Amino acid sequence: MKLTNVYALPRPLIDAMHRFDAAREGLDHLERTITCTRLIDSPRRVALERAHGHDLEEDAANRLWALWGNAIHQLLASQAQEHCLVEQRFAARLNGWTVSGQVDRYIRHDQPEYPQERAGTLQDYKLSSVWSLTANQGQPKPEWVSQLNVNAWLLEANGYPVSRLEIVLLLRDHQAQAASRDPDYPPVPVLVLPVPRWDPAATRAFILDRLARLEAALYQGPLPDCDDSERWARPTAYAVRTPQRKTALRVFATRAEAEDLARRTLNATVEVRPGQSVRCERYCNLAGVCDQYQAESRRLAA
Repeated sequence: MKLTNVYALPRPLIDAMHRFDAAREGLDHLERTITCTRLIDSPRRVALERAHGHDLEEDAANRLWALWGNAIHQLLASQAQEHCLVEQRFAARLNGWTVSGQVDRYIRHDQPEYPQERAGTLQDYKLSSVWSLTANQGQPKPEWVSQLNVNAWLLEANGYPVSRLEIVLLLRDHQAQAASRDPDYPPVPVLVLPVPRWDPAATRAFILDRLARLEAALYQGPLPDCDDSERWARPTAYAVRTPQRKTALRVFATRAEAEDLARRTLNATVEVRPGQSVRCERYCNLAGVCDQYQAESRRLAA
């Protein structure tokens, strides 16, 4: 990936991004070797990135939040504790593949002065937004659940038992004033979210399924399509609006429901909110070389 600097960000930030890219380069392009974050991602994205990654460009301004996330991991590494494993990578072989994952923090034994520091706890630190938390109703994202369970499998494959999984969520846009007004708003900018632990057999089956999809995408072809969850797809919605309100009266999944309410409401109209693939349109730097996205764009433009 070629890093551009359209907005002339300070050089130390750019240099740090280059260092993080270089550190991952050796992990992401080895034959039948996959990191946990790539394993749980779309196989199409992994294949396209391996095929076209060196030719693509991304501006540094789009990488700032990722850089802050990396900075948090560097902070963790600098504060390593005797009773913990911090920022260590573990690997295991399965079905001809090497799967690896970097553990943010694994607590090896109890700490009497900190009762919450229980032995066998695996923690993963995430930098995210308040909206991301509320959109998931205060629960960890599905991909976070998958990531922690795969990393727990890797730890146990290397002799470290895991009893509990946690996301330490750092809310980058938390507002104290909003927290004082809204009882449903996160009270503090750091939350610890428990993550459900999968049965070990289910975790192994999940990894085998992901490896089979990767095998097909990388070595067999044609590329499988990204599914709705991998594209962060939002379906077309139909909003009923009136001139007196700034927001919609209601939003429906079908036109028929929206038109029924509009007929029963004075001066109401139906506003169509076209569906979109949010990740493809806003966040995927591979969209330019993805035939699935290009075909979808042509269909929507027709």
